[in-house]
Amino acid sequence: MVQDAKAAHAESAPETLNLESLGIALAITWFAMMLWSPTAVPAPLAAEGRDFEMHLLRLTLLAALCIVYLVVQVFPFILRKKCVKYGVVCLGVAVSPLALLGTVVPWLARACEACPALYFLAWACAGLSAGTMMLVWGYDMSTKVSYRQGVVNIAASSMFSGSFFALCAFLQKEAACVLTMAIPFVMLAAWIVCLWRKSAAASQELEFEQVVHPTVLTNVRLVLGKSTTVFIFSYGFIMGIAGSLGTQFGLSRYAFAYIGISTFAAGLVMLVVLRSKAFSVRREVFVLFLPFSVACLFLLSIVGDVGKMVLLFAIFFVVNSYNVVNTAYLGERDGNGNSDRMHDLFSCESRSADMVGSAMGWGVGILIQFVIEGALAPYCYFLIASVLVGVTVASFLRMEDEGSGEKRAQRKEDAPIDSVLTDWENVCNELAEKYRFSARESEIFLLLSRGRDRQYIHNLLYIAPSTVRTHTYNIYQKMGVHNQQQLIDIVEAEFSKR
Repeated sequence: MVQDAKAAHAESAPETLNLESLGIALAITWFAMMLWSPTAVPAPLAAEGRDFEMHLLRLTLLAALCIVYLVVQVFPFILRKKCVKYGVVCLGVAVSPLALLGTVVPWLARACEACPALYFLAWACAGLSAGTMMLVWGYDMSTKVSYRQGVVNIAASSMFSGSFFALCAFLQKEAACVLTMAIPFVMLAAWIVCLWRKSAAASQELEFEQVVHPTVLTNVRLVLGKSTTVFIFSYGFIMGIAGSLGTQFGLSRYAFAYIGISTFAAGLVMLVVLRSKAFSVRREVFVLFLPFSVACLFLLSIVGDVGKMVLLFAIFFVVNSYNVVNTAYLGERDGNGNSDRMHDLFSCESRSADMVGSAMGWGVGILIQFVIEGALAPYCYFLIASVLVGVTVASFLRMEDEGSGEKRAQRKEDAPIDSVLTDWENVCNELAEKYRFSARESEIFLLLSRGRDRQYIHNLLYIAPSTVRTHTYNIYQKMGVHNQQQLIDIVEAEFSKR
């Protein structure tokens, strides 16, 4: 009973910055520093202005990162096998400094200059490291505990990474490199501590299943449904093009402003907006991003350097805002109350689509900047972005047509039943928010409200009977009830008001 009381108190605690927040922030910061920051540029390439080679190195990083995501997409058991996961994380951390060592170790820089293939190998290792870090924190992070905590974790990580990015612009290059190389090792230490804490919680029969069997339903996925993957690929593609433009040597000295400050601002704004619930996540909000991006890409190719920085700030701000919205967990059920246990957020198809889109966009940006004549560049940007808009809008329309067809195909006698089930689940969602249930508690609460017993819940969710008992106790405590019938009475009372 004492442990149950402690669990109930932990679930009802307000959202705060914690070690998981730091870990997520470090993973995102490492990726941002390696992909965008001038700190990561090898000194010989910067001194000789070898912009094209640097763009290819960053494309190598993105390609390696995409491979990591796609491998996990095909073989999701990798992150569920502890020995495999631990080995991959240790390998990723071990190879992480290779791309930056040349800045602080002169003989290694000379070796890379003598054999350029070493550059590409080192940056491929950086991509492996970045993919590993974001995957492991996506799999183990505590955003699955509650939506509000997820908002805090992701928005705070955006603010942290933006601040670190901007800070490094004012440090000596060697000092900034050392700080950046330390990020993976601090992340590893934080991850080990988090695992130890969760293992201790599991030994006390507290909730641990949400890490073993992750589920996903984010704001973007909830609103866009089947179109989520196409949309995220589109904005990843546009982000890749904008990134390839923003990392040109001529503009990169101002990257702390249009990348660092915009990332910090996006995290801060979304933290305030999402926590206050002043922002309604609607389809129109996401659709508007596409024509906005088309306009920005077109203008990027015809304005001067100051105009480019303003537009890059706008693009990075919007994309980072979308990332916060897409990363914070909203729930974990589909319309029938079922759970998708195959992929968590950072290894699901939308995250893979984001990275694949970014890599392809970066490659196209390289072609336009270094291969196609300058006079044709504006038309290329506009044409590419317009095609993406067309594909995404067609995907939206197709989804609506399929949805309409499914509705027409339903038998009329089924409609009232479906409507009642939907209204019942909506009532349960509102009560879950009112009583501040965790994601797992919300799922069990819905099943309890439908009259399901603990054995049924145990078999459906693949969680231990003791875990079901613990969550049931926590739900009863928060609602002030003593049995399942009283819980059902509360839901029925709310349902009757509709």
